[in-house]
Formats: sequence, structure tokens, C-alpha cells
Amino acid sequence: MRLPRRVSLGGGYRVEVILVPQSWFQQNVDLEDGEQLDGFFENLLGRTQGPAGRIYIHKKLPHAQKWATYWHEVMHAVHDIAAWDAHRILT
Repeated sequence: MRLPRRVSLGGGYRVEVILVPQSWFQQNVDLEDGEQLDGFFENLLGRTQGPAGRIYIHKKLPHAQKWATYWHEVMHAVHDIAAWDAHRILT
């Protein structure tokens, strides 16, 4: 089964899922020398009218590892969105 290209987390929040080469992480994430990532969640809450964030997954990972990385990054997204939404409601 293929990874979804977007995830709807309720409340109108959605997250895009993008497969990228390792060079994307090197160019766009503050990494230590030689560090490599399997995935990354970019929080866009309050910065765009579009998605709440984006999940980037290394496109050369084995299928099972892509899914494990996907779920790991979805949990980061849920955590950030839940905190954002709670703050938005309270203020």
C-alpha cells in the first residue's frame, strides 16, 4: 500500500506528505555533519493559509521503513496541532 499524499487530522487541519531525496534534508534541516534523517515534520501553523504542516520522508527507504517513519512524523504533527489548537481555543 502506498503512503498517503495528505492527512486530514480533523478540525480543518491537514498535513501534506512528500517523498524527498536525502539531499533535501541536508539543504533544509539544521543537521550535524554527516547526520541523515529518515523523516521530518515541518510545522506551518500560523504561517500559511494552506496545510498545517508537511511530512518529508526519505524516498529511498524500504517500504516498511517509510511507513514507520510516516507514523512517527504523524505523531509529531498531532502533538504540534493539538497544542496549537488548545492555545487558539483558550485565547
